[in-house]
Amino acid sequence: IHKTTNIPFIIYFFDIYKGNMLPTLGKWLANIYEKKLCMEAQKLIVNNEGTKEFYRRRYGDAIAQKIEIIYNATDPTPYLALQTPYLPKPPYKILFTGNIYWAQLGSMRNLVTAIDQLTDLDIELHIYATQSLDYLKSIGLNRPYIKLSVATAQEMPRIQSEADILFLPLSWDTESPNIINTATPGKMTEYLITGRPMLIHAPAQSYLAQYAKANNFAAMVDEENIDKLANTIRRLLTDIPYSTQLIYQAKNIFQENYTIADNATRLGKLLIQ
Repeated sequence: IHKTTNIPFIIYFFDIYKGNMLPTLGKWLANIYEKKLCMEAQKLIVNNEGTKEFYRRRYGDAIAQKIEIIYNATDPTPYLALQTPYLPKPPYKILFTGNIYWAQLGSMRNLVTAIDQLTDLDIELHIYATQSLDYLKSIGLNRPYIKLSVATAQEMPRIQSEADILFLPLSWDTESPNIINTATPGKMTEYLITGRPMLIHAPAQSYLAQYAKANNFAAMVDEENIDKLANTIRRLLTDIPYSTQLIYQAKNIFQENYTIADNATRLGKLLIQ
């Protein structure tokens, strides 16, 4: 359409295109067309600075100058209405929301192994996903303390606010490391405003890990070290001032970058330029 009408177009990348885990035909098309699309587009929209830097390295400054950042955003109102002081009590709830696939699997397995070590703490791992319990068992997530449920998006603010730890995983040694290294999962935005401490278990070179470290809004374990992961879980549950400070920082980061009103305004301005 652009070629025949000369109407400008904007590309909105939620993940990188070339190098994603696409079907064979999709990978072939991405290899052929990504650069052409980036060069022809009037603007490119990405959801974090790491993806912008990735495309700058891949295609140069001329492309990077066209990139705008629109953060994954959400409405804080339902979350703020549910905020309570952080006072965890057993059985402690570690929460992960979303389906588990290659991008999270290794990190989730590490979490289960770490919980296994914390025999003196009564911990439950609550997973909200559309996958079956048999599927979780088949991928190695088979423990009596794992609770699998399904819920609507409208129920998520309440569910997340009742957790003691919000777990955000990205895996090591995957077939698409560029996806891992540029991702900011959408659930991070919700976790930031929930009023509960976040635990990120992700590779040190990932943008997510570097972003969290720079802004100190989550407990971070950026290596596959089960002892360190277990100790971090323990600290989040027992060192209340530490966890409360993380919650405070997370809310500040949310207000700076992730409100839906601010991001919708920026997107609207881009579309009418």
